[in-house]
Amino acid sequence: MATSRIKDVTMLAALPICHHRVFGRQREDSRTISTHNYPGPKFLKASRVPYLKWMFSGTLVPHIQRLHEQYGPIVRVAPNELSYISPEALKTIYGHRQPGDGFRKNPAFFQPATNGVHSILTSEGDAHSSVRRKILPAFSDKALSEQQDILQHFTGLLIHKLRERVEASGSSQSVDMFEWYIWTTFDLIGDLAFGEPFNCLEAASFTEWVALVFNAFKTFAFVNISQTSKQLAPLDKLVRLMIPKSMKARQDKVFTLNVAKVDRRIASKSDRPDFLSYIIKSKDGVAMPMQELYANSTLLVLAGSESTASGLAGITFQLLKHPEALKKAVEEIRSAFAAENDIVPDSVRRLPYLAAMVSEGLRMYPPFPEGLPRLTPRQGALICGQWVPGGTYVQFSSHAAHRNSANFTDPDVFAPERWLGDKHFAADISEASQPFSIGPRSCIGRNLAYLEMRLILARMLWSFDMKLSAECEDWDDQKSWIQWDKKPLLVKLSLVGRPE
Repeated sequence: MATSRIKDVTMLAALPICHHRVFGRQREDSRTISTHNYPGPKFLKASRVPYLKWMFSGTLVPHIQRLHEQYGPIVRVAPNELSYISPEALKTIYGHRQPGDGFRKNPAFFQPATNGVHSILTSEGDAHSSVRRKILPAFSDKALSEQQDILQHFTGLLIHKLRERVEASGSSQSVDMFEWYIWTTFDLIGDLAFGEPFNCLEAASFTEWVALVFNAFKTFAFVNISQTSKQLAPLDKLVRLMIPKSMKARQDKVFTLNVAKVDRRIASKSDRPDFLSYIIKSKDGVAMPMQELYANSTLLVLAGSESTASGLAGITFQLLKHPEALKKAVEEIRSAFAAENDIVPDSVRRLPYLAAMVSEGLRMYPPFPEGLPRLTPRQGALICGQWVPGGTYVQFSSHAAHRNSANFTDPDVFAPERWLGDKHFAADISEASQPFSIGPRSCIGRNLAYLEMRLILARMLWSFDMKLSAECEDWDDQKSWIQWDKKPLLVKLSLVGRPE
C-alpha cells in the first residue's frame, strides 16, 4: 500500500550525496564499537545508508535474516548498531531493569503521540512504570473474565456473517480472511477501548476511522524512519521531502477522532467492563491525566487490533498450507465440542494442539518481525559475553531468531508438535520465540490476544472447512514496515455438514 513517492525513497541509497560530513560521522560511530570485531559485512560497518534503504523499501526483515545466517548470532547491521538472535541477548536487552542506567528506547523510533505526550509504548523508566500500573488492571485475569461476553459476541458475529455469505452463494465462498479478521479485532478493540464498536463486521467493510487507523502503522514507520535519518543530517531534508504530507495528516486525524471517542465514553459514565472502566478509577473520575489517556487509548486500538489480526492470518495460512496439521486441529476441536455454544474462552484454553498451533504460527509469522531498537546504558553493557559500549543501538530481531537453526530444528517447517514435547525438536530453544516480547515492556495485552486467537480459530475450524486459494500459495512473502504489509488472504469456505 506504499505510495509511489514512498517507493522513490528507496533510491536514496543510490544517490551520490554521502559526502565527507556523512562519512565522517559514520566513521566516528564505527570506531565506537570497532575494537570488538563484531561480524558483518564491511559496507555496513562503513555506512548506515544500506540499512535505511532496507527500512524504507520494506525489506529489512529478509536482509537481517540472511546476515544472521551468514555471520551468526551477533551481527553489525550499521556503524553503531548490532542485531542479536539469542535468548540470552533478548533477556539482557529487554528484561527487567538492572541497578543504574538501563537499556533505553531509541528516541528516533519511539516518538510521543500527536499531543506530545508519551504513551506506554514510548515512555521510559519510572514514567513507563507509572503508566503501566494504571493500565494493567484493564488486562488482568479479572478483567478478561468480565470481558468474555464481549469477546463471545464479536466472535459469534464473525461466524454469523461468514455463514450468511456461504449460504447465499449456495456453495463454497472465497473470502479475504485477513479482512474479516481485522474487522473482527477492530470491532472488538473499539468496544473494549471506547464502549462502542466500529461496526466493520456489520458493514463488511472498513469505516473511515478504521481505514485511517489501519494505515497508521505504516505512517508511524515512515515518520519515525525520517527521525532516524537525522543521524545522516545531509539526507534528512531529502528524506522528509519524499514523505507525503498526507501521511502525517492521517496520523493527526486518527488522534483527533480518537480524542472524541474517549470524551464520549467518559461522558457516558458507563460501568461496563471495558478498558476505560478500569483506567477511570479515582475520586476525581479519571486516574490518568486526560492527555495521557488520549495517547494511550490510541495506542491500545493500534496494537490491539492489527497485531491480533496479523497473527490470526499467519496461523490460518500455515494451517491451510499443511494438511496434516489442519487435520489434527480440526479433529481436536470438533471432537471436543458437541455444540457451537460450548466453545467459550475457558474451554479453548484446555486444547493443547490449538495452543501449540498458535505458538507455532506466531513463531513462523510474528506480528512484529523487526527488532525493537534499544540504546545500551551510558556505562556500557555485557551482552552475550561481549562488552558493548554505551550509546550503541542494539535489538533482538524476532523473525531472524525464529527462523535460525541455532534456535529451532527445521526452522522453516511449520510443526506445532515442537511445542508438545516431540523428541525431534528436543534441541529447540523455545525461549527464542517471544512474539510479544518479555520483561516490563512486553505487550500488556498478550493474554487477551492469545485468548482472541484461540477462540476465533476454534470457532472457524468448528464451523467451516477451509481451503487456501491457489493465488495465495506465497502469501507470506511480504514486505514489512514495523508490521507485515499483508496481502489478501483468499480462503474458500464451506459449511461443515452435521446431522440434525
